Amino acid sequence: MVPTSRNTVTHLADAQEVIESRRTLTFDDNRFDYGEVRFATMRLLSDMVVVIVAADTESEIGVISTRKADKHEQKIYFEHS
Repeated sequence: MVPTSRNTVTHLADAQEVIESRRTLTFDDNRFDYGEVRFATMRLLSDMVVVIVAADTESEIGVISTRKADKHEQKIYFEHS
């Protein structure tokens, strides 16, 4: 279980469900030079839009952060989903 807060998805299983779902909005996270390829995935989960930021390596997908989408991200999600 991931430590809980108001803006954190509470289970890693939730993150996996979001990433593997076909009902997501995913885009490259290239705001900075992270030294790795990162992507952000948004999905409606239990009546809230969540954002999962992850890095894709040759052998796995590593979750970097899980959180509730802010108002700007929610707008983007609903405009493009």
